Amino acid sequence: FGEKASQLLETTEDEKQQKYLKMMADITRRIPAQPPQTFAEGLSMLLFTREAVATLEGIGVSQLGHVDRLLGPMYEKDLTEGRLTEEEARELVGIWMLHTDIKFDLHNASWPETSTCIQLGGCDEKGLPVYNAVTRLFIREHHRLGLVNPKLNCRYNAQSPTEYLEVAGEAILAGHNNFVMINDDVIIRGLMGSGVAEKDARLYVSGGCQETMIEGCGHTEGVAFYASMPRVMDLFLCPDGDSADFVPVFEEAETFGDFTRQFIDAMDHFFSIVIDQRNMRQHILKDALVCPLFSATQKGCIDNGRDYTSGGARYNFSTISLTGLGTVADSLYAIKKLVYDDKACTMKELIAALSANWEGWEELHRKAVAAPKYGHNHKEADQLANDFLRRIAQRLKRRRNERGGMHIPSLFVYYHFESFARVLRATPDGRKAFDLISPGAAPGQLQPIRDVTEPVKSMQRVDFTACGGGSCVLDVKLPLTSHMTPALFAAFIRACGDYGCPTLQPNVVSQEELLDARVHPEKHRQLIVRICGLSAYFVGLTPEGQEEIIARNLYEG
Repeated sequence: FGEKASQLLETTEDEKQQKYLKMMADITRRIPAQPPQTFAEGLSMLLFTREAVATLEGIGVSQLGHVDRLLGPMYEKDLTEGRLTEEEARELVGIWMLHTDIKFDLHNASWPETSTCIQLGGCDEKGLPVYNAVTRLFIREHHRLGLVNPKLNCRYNAQSPTEYLEVAGEAILAGHNNFVMINDDVIIRGLMGSGVAEKDARLYVSGGCQETMIEGCGHTEGVAFYASMPRVMDLFLCPDGDSADFVPVFEEAETFGDFTRQFIDAMDHFFSIVIDQRNMRQHILKDALVCPLFSATQKGCIDNGRDYTSGGARYNFSTISLTGLGTVADSLYAIKKLVYDDKACTMKELIAALSANWEGWEELHRKAVAAPKYGHNHKEADQLANDFLRRIAQRLKRRRNERGGMHIPSLFVYYHFESFARVLRATPDGRKAFDLISPGAAPGQLQPIRDVTEPVKSMQRVDFTACGGGSCVLDVKLPLTSHMTPALFAAFIRACGDYGCPTLQPNVVSQEELLDARVHPEKHRQLIVRICGLSAYFVGLTPEGQEEIIARNLYEG
């Protein structure tokens, strides 16, 4: 790269080209062989090493780096010593971020996933807050340029400066839907509960979408596989074909406690089969997919003399993404209320209603839909969800992956709340066949919720640290309005943290603009929405994808 830049430098008379070609030639004399000393060298180090590993070893490195923690001191030193101006830094940051969007035809891609993220905020290994001029540079340039990538994964905690939350709020409230707000207190405590040293846990990053990874310390497999918990319940109650081979069939239970134990045992049996099959496959693959360059960057691999694919790194988690917590929790509560508490039906009658997709069982269906739901600030429903998640997490953590590491659950589900629903029959919560299931840690949509504080209040009753550091995502669709200010947004985020809310994924939209964009796409080419773990231009989505965004619960209060 340096030689090519020097050659081109001799043939161009354009001043801007000369400036950047000279910069490339100078930087590549040191980077990546030597540690970066300047802001420009730091940017180059992050991007070059990521691209080199991806190219030479064929693995996707989705997280570009905790940029403000790593680059903040270099930037301040450059400013102090007169090597760089703020205007020059803004231009460098913009160029550095642009490369991902340039590679993809985002305006015409119905699913523009690039899995490219940067980390901002949070804390350093000593627990001190991370927020500086580089934080502001990346957020504001991302917004000014109207970028879709890299994704802005923003960590926060009780010590995060209010200014940081307000800077993020300015962009989010303007409809720049590229952010996730990740609660350090949930993730770090969860990782420590899984055996991660506190200083290592403090340096976690989230990549791909929001999947937790322990930076430089391990093979933290963000998603080993996605599991549809409502589908397991579906097959538990109504077996289909040879499904009994991997999901035991419900027979009878005198009490709700007995029913719950049987269902959790059935879930455990399902996971044991899937994990065993996957471990067999991974044992074969790990010998063929060695990555010595990447392994050399992970603490433990050189000391242990083993590649990171063979468990050489310090930590070796695999995450199982549990889809449909709200749907399963609401189904359990409906069974408790309809069958065991109110005696509104027998289990046999409920199964018959499900098999008929509730047709002919309209009164029972009405009662199922009306039953209290998780995420609606109903104490008993929320506590049932917490108990179920805790028990499933305990079962999963006992099982080891092919590297000898622990399995931990997450409630990061990508878009599988839609894809899994396509094969899911009616569920006891009142949901009909093929309707969407609940996304991530969020409630389902069988009952609307106007006030956004309701699901947040529910979060206080669910101990998401039980997931051991796995990402748990609450999606909220908020109206684009002048009533919410950056200061109010900062206060809202702090309240979310106080209530133990895990990762918050806001989508701030004008419902009227969404509806008009569907009819007049040429007028709304720059409208960005958050789909799940990625953002996209709304007009590039399929009609089905647009409709799903429009139909989401709008928290108006």
